[in-house]
Amino acid sequence: MDTRIKEALVTEIKQLVAQKNEVVVQGLGTFSVEHKQQQQITDDTGRIMLSPPEDVIKFVPEKK
Repeated sequence: MDTRIKEALVTEIKQLVAQKNEVVVQGLGTFSVEHKQQQQITDDTGRIMLSPPEDVIKFVPEKK
């Protein structure tokens, strides 16, 4: 596949996912945004920290 086509495809997927759209690529899988809530984390020393909420990209491969 031509590098320009790959770059254009990746750019388009990034833009759509950034707008919180689900992107289905036939033969590959589905890209979507999943919101992670703030979490309280305790490290090995017992120190308590908060991880901020964030949106993460989730990929589910297509089943064949």
